This record gives sequence, structure tokens and C-alpha cells, in this order.
Amino acid sequence: MLRGWCFGFGHFLAAFHWIGAALLVDAERFGWLAVPAVVLIAAGLAFFLVFVSVAVWLSPNSIWRKVIILALAWTFSEWLRSILFTGFPMSPIGISWTISDAMIQSVSVFGVFGLSFVTVLASTFLLSGFFTVGSSKRMSVLLSIGISLCVLFIIWGGGEIRISESDKEVSGLGSKIRIVQGNIPQKSKWTADAKRQSINKYVALSTQESQSPPLLVIWPETALPVYISNDEQILQLIGKAIPSDGFLITGAPRIEKELGQTKVWNSMYLIGSDYSVRAVYDKHHLVPFGEYIPLRSVLGFSNIVESAVDFSSGFGPETISVAPLPPFSPLICYEGIFPGNVLGEGLRPAWLLNLTNDGWFGDTTGPYQHFQTARLRALEEGLPLIRAANTGISAIIDPLGRIRQSIGLGYEGVIDGYLPSALKSSPPYAVLGNWILVIIGIPILFLCLYSFRKPSLYLINKYK
Repeated sequence: MLRGWCFGFGHFLAAFHWIGAALLVDAERFGWLAVPAVVLIAAGLAFFLVFVSVAVWLSPNSIWRKVIILALAWTFSEWLRSILFTGFPMSPIGISWTISDAMIQSVSVFGVFGLSFVTVLASTFLLSGFFTVGSSKRMSVLLSIGISLCVLFIIWGGGEIRISESDKEVSGLGSKIRIVQGNIPQKSKWTADAKRQSINKYVALSTQESQSPPLLVIWPETALPVYISNDEQILQLIGKAIPSDGFLITGAPRIEKELGQTKVWNSMYLIGSDYSVRAVYDKHHLVPFGEYIPLRSVLGFSNIVESAVDFSSGFGPETISVAPLPPFSPLICYEGIFPGNVLGEGLRPAWLLNLTNDGWFGDTTGPYQHFQTARLRALEEGLPLIRAANTGISAIIDPLGRIRQSIGLGYEGVIDGYLPSALKSSPPYAVLGNWILVIIGIPILFLCLYSFRKPSLYLINKYK
């Protein structure tokens, strides 16, 4: 247990050190918490690796069985991490393969947790032969290396075949869109002058000349750092950015006062060229200690965003359908990292939209991890993903998970492109979700635990 926890602490400390950067945005108030917060988060997450360590320790005394149970337990721990205590499935080990479009195609079949299983299995099996004792050690080493490389080659080869067969299907071009990345520093975003400058900057970028006007302009999460609702003055101010006979999508906070209570939401607005608000979506999966304080009255902390009250939660994933836009499923920031929880019930969308603001984390590994984790939702659902980020990374991603166009971290600019086509049929993961891990994992676990004993000499002689 101690060995597992120590490994987990080091793993998560290295993986999520960037969380402390959010506390340095307002360093005078929260800077002192940066190091303790990262240490405590890593220490807490490390207990998931305690479970993995114990599972391996209790497994049968066979190298290959321990290797398989390690991979199964690691996969199960990542799934648990995605659901317990509101969930935090950021950077499962499977995202290490986002360096290869072919390797991540398997996510469409068994999800990112399934790819994590393959990653841990191949990595550990590669070395399992070195733990063999006796005259057969050399053969065991060669066999373990060969099996590991074979597993990876099969995953890669299957991915290449899928890309080749599906390429024509996703090559169709849909509505023209413009994604705007303002690159507004988080430290100065909420002052009165900064709000005005931020809006003016997004309007200016949105009205740049192009060969053909877009149907839709997309701004990131809280690109409008003001409450708009049906405020005619604000709507007219941003009206220049709305294409003629088109739409603007922007993130902005929403406020309502009912019975003396003030409620605030982190929201997405769809605004028409007539300045009317055509649809509103409220973020439902909130960031603990960022957008709300668990047990606020007990802990007595203040959240790190500029809000006197906790954000309220929306009702969950939903499909927004406003003609002539293809129906889409909105995901605000954190919501894009949850596998199998990005679509609502009912009408299946034609694309996913992820609005985010990674300006909290500066030039760290955090925005890159966030981007790659969210990118896999396109593969899992067989839908293109459009991502608009304040400081980056903004991108157009097709349903095969390929990055068509992008703006890097720390740059301002626009992406003028077309909405890629969705796959005609949903991939297996979109239908079965994480149940596919149960369907595949239980038989594998049974084979690892079952004792394949040779028949005794007594039975052999009896039935001769």
C-alpha cells in the first residue's frame, strides 16, 4: 500500500503541478495556497494507486498474470477517478498516444480507459521477461518484447485501416465557422477597463475580412466578462461581430434573482443577427473550489473566481438545435474531459462544441493536457469537435480525432474553416460507453484468476 501510494504521489504531482498556477493569478490572496494545494491533490489522488498496488499484490504468483491484473486495476482506477467526488478524469494514461492519429483510433471502440489498459499492459509486459529466473530467461525476454510490440502494432495497424476507410466519409464540408482566440490575460480580465478592452478585441478579431462570411462566429468561455441576459446595450455592442443572417456563440456569466436569492451560472449564449438570444446553456459539471466551494459554511473558504456566491449547476448535457445551424452539444471547459458524458438524451447532435478558458494555467502543461483529453471525445462519439479557448488551444477536430486547424497556446487570432462531417454510424463506444470495459474486462480477469491445473496421475491412471 505504501509503495503504491508513493508511486501515485509522484505520478500525480508531476502530472498536475500546473493546478497551482490558477492560485497565482490572484497571488496576494491565494498565492500561499499554490504549493499546499498541489501537494494535497497529489496525495489524495495517490490513493487510487494504492488500490492498484494491492490488486497486484493479491494476484496469483505469476508474472504474466500480475502484469494483466496491473493493467486491469490501473484502468479501473482511472474509471473510479472519473466518477468519485464529482470526478477528475484529466489526463488518463491513454492520452500519451495522442502523438499518433492511428494509435488513438481504438478509443472509438473501447474508449480512452481501454487505451490506458493497452498502454499499461504493453509497457509492463515489455519488461516482464526480465523477471523470469532459470535457463528460459532469454526466451522469456524475447517473448515479452515480441508480444508487447505485437499488441502495439495491431492497435496502430487497425487505426491506419480505420483512417483510410473513413477518410472519405468525413471529408465533407459543412457550415463555415470562425473561431476567435483573444488571448486575454486572466489577471486583468475583470477590471472595468479590461472588460471593455476585451469585448472590443473580440469584436475586432471577429470582423476581420474573409473571402466568404461565416455562418457562425464562436467566442470562448467567459469571452464576455459581463452579465448580458437581454441587455440591449451589450447586445448592440457585440452586434458587429454577428454575421448577417448568422449567429454568435459566446461564453458569459448569467445571473438571476429570485425570492431574494442571487443565482449565477457559467453559461453559453447563442445570439442571432437580430440581437435576440436564441439559446442558453448552463454549465452543469462545476469545478470544485474554482466555481463552487464544497461545504462552504463549514470550510469558510472563498472561491478563486471573482464571484461573491457559488456558481449554480445546469441540468446536464443537451442538444441545441437552431436552424440553419446543425444541432450541437455544448461543453463548457471542464465538461469536455468526461468520457461518455458529453451527449444528452434525445436528438443526436452533428458536432460537439467546447468553450474553455485555460488562461488560469498560463504557459504550463495544463492547457496541453486539457486539449488532448477533450480531443478524444470526438473519437469516442464519432462527431467533430470545435474548440474555442481564450488563450489556446483552439481547434477544429474531425470525428477521427485529427486536428484540421488550430491556434497554439498564447497566441491571438482566428480560425476560418468548415465544420467537418460526422460519421454516418456511431462507433461502438458511443453506443456502449464504459460498459464495454466490463464486457471485455471480466473474461480477462477470470482467465487471470482461474487455476489451470494439470490432471493428477491418479486420474490419468484411472481413466486409461
